[in-house]
Amino acid sequence: MTTDPNDIRQIKGQSKIVEGAGLEESRLNQDFIEWLRKWGSPALILIALGFLGYTGWQWLERQQAKKLNDAYVQLAAAEESKSPDSLIRVAREQGAEGAVAVLASLRAADIYYESALSRLAPGGTPGKDEDALNDEQRAANLEQARSLYQQAAENAAARPAWALHEVAAEFGLAAVAETLGKAEDAQKHYERAASAAKKANFTGLAGIAEKHKADAAQFASLPPPRSSAELAPSRKPQPEPAPMPSMQPPVGPLMPEGPAIPSPVEPTPGPPAAAQPAPQPAPAEPPKH
Repeated sequence: MTTDPNDIRQIKGQSKIVEGAGLEESRLNQDFIEWLRKWGSPALILIALGFLGYTGWQWLERQQAKKLNDAYVQLAAAEESKSPDSLIRVAREQGAEGAVAVLASLRAADIYYESALSRLAPGGTPGKDEDALNDEQRAANLEQARSLYQQAAENAAARPAWALHEVAAEFGLAAVAETLGKAEDAQKHYERAASAAKKANFTGLAGIAEKHKADAAQFASLPPPRSSAELAPSRKPQPEPAPMPSMQPPVGPLMPEGPAIPSPVEPTPGPPAAAQPAPQPAPAEPPKH
């Protein structure tokens, strides 16, 4: 049996293909080995750095979440104590933790404002004289409330997400202005509250602020509220009453001086009068037959 020359050529061609494929694969493996020798260490370093960076980022986020949680825990404790000093301290120490500082300032301002309205020291007991506020202390609490509301409004205005806090602060500033009798300042703060509410699409709050602004304009002509000293009853010295006449009998003559008045003449006794006879009884009538 003879072999077909075409089959022999086909077998040789396939052998060459197989040999070429093996050489190509060997060349690719050699190139990869050379690449690893040249760039393997830097690549491994980059991969390790990426993994470490991702792990570090996750750890940092957990730490930030923990700090934020701790800040809100401190805020809740200060609110429960109802101490404005504690709230101010939280606002100062936790200023970088979310909206904690703004919320603490707002709550402290509320406490000072409520204290001024009730004329009672923060945390005081009604009826105790030592907890009552005089006019000077009341004015100081109103100023403290105004300052804290202003600080909260400025901090909240820097963050569009805190628009609700900005509206609350402007409402507080308007309330303080109304309490002080400054109607024009109250209108300005209500206008700012309405503007901030509109930007955040709080249409309901915007409408409330505009209504309060209109009410403040109506009361602009009213006199300012009177102080407690003005409301206290007047204690002007009363005139002394006229002296009462003396009850002792006057000494001296009661009649005006003049000629002497003769004293009355007493009658001289005379002879006794004759005795009158006793009346006789009337004679009785004879009986009729």
